[in-house]
Amino acid sequence: MPTAAVEAALSTAELLEAVLLFCDQTTLLVAAQRVSKQWFGVINASRRLQQAMFFYPIVPPAKPSVAYPRSPEEELDKSTNAHARKVVASLNPLLVKHFGSVFFDPKGCGGLQSANHFYFELPWWADGRSNDLSDSPEMQEYLERRHQAFMRSGASWRRMLVSQPAPPALGYGWKERREVRFWLLVWRGYIDKAPGYAESASSSLPSAEPSSLSLSRTGLRFGQLYDLVQYHTGHHEYTTLLFRIVWGQLGLSRLEDEMTRTCEDLLKETSVIVQFWHADDGRTHQPADVEDWDRSFRSEDFQMPDDEPVEVFRGPLM
Repeated sequence: MPTAAVEAALSTAELLEAVLLFCDQTTLLVAAQRVSKQWFGVINASRRLQQAMFFYPIVPPAKPSVAYPRSPEEELDKSTNAHARKVVASLNPLLVKHFGSVFFDPKGCGGLQSANHFYFELPWWADGRSNDLSDSPEMQEYLERRHQAFMRSGASWRRMLVSQPAPPALGYGWKERREVRFWLLVWRGYIDKAPGYAESASSSLPSAEPSSLSLSRTGLRFGQLYDLVQYHTGHHEYTTLLFRIVWGQLGLSRLEDEMTRTCEDLLKETSVIVQFWHADDGRTHQPADVEDWDRSFRSEDFQMPDDEPVEVFRGPLM
C-alpha cells in the first residue's frame, strides 16, 4: 500500500509529472491516464508529457531532419554524413509497432509497395488472420474488435506526430506511365496545412480555423500521411499503383530522372515524402474491390487529401 508520503508527493502536479516522465509511451497512453482523474488531468495539461506521447511537437531544428533512427538508442548508419548526425528525429515507436514496414522504413530505400502490402504487412490487420484458428468465432470476434479499435472515430493514432521533431510539411512525387499514349508524366505534391484534428491534438495549440493551421506549427500527424497513402493506393485510374515512403534521405537510385530530382528537392523541405508510381500496364487491378478496400482500411475520420499537385514533367516514353 502506498504510504502517506508517497500519496502526498503524487498529489503534487509537478512531482507527478517528474515521475511520469520516466514512463514509456505505452504506459502513459494506456495505463497512467486511467489511474485517476487527477493523473489524467496532469498528463493532459503537461506539455512535456504530451511531447513524450508524441501529441505535442518539440522545437523543430532550423532545417528538416535528415536522419531517422527507429529510436534514440539506435546507432545511425555509418554512411550518414556529419550534418545528418546533428539533425536526427526519432520515429514514433507506437506507430512503428502497429503500422510497420508499410509506413516506416527509415533507411529510405525499401522496396515498392502495393495495396496487397496493407493486407499482409500491417501488424494489426495481418496478425492472426493466417493461422489455423482464424476461422473460429472467437478469433473472428477478436479480429473485428481490433480492426474497429484502429478504424474508429477518435482513434488516438491519427493525432500522433509521426516523429519528434515532427516534419514541417508532407511532400510526394507522382510518376505516371501511360502505355496507350506512350507518355510519361511527373507531378509534385506539397502539403503544408494541417487538417481539423490537429487543432484538438493539444489544448496548447493556437485556436484557429483548420485551413489556417500550418504544419510547421502543428507538426505532421500520422492521420494525414495515412489518409494520403490509403486513398491513392486504393483509388487510382490505371491498373498499378505502387508507393514508397521515404524518411530523411532518398536511397541510392540507378536513374537520375525528373522523379528523383523532384523527390530530393521535396525532402530538403519536408524530411518525409511519398513516392507514387502509377502505370497503365495491363496487369490485374489492385485492389480488386475498392469498396472492400475502404471498408478494411479507411478510417472513420478519413479526410480527403487537400492538395493540388503541380505537373513538373511531360514527355514521350523512352
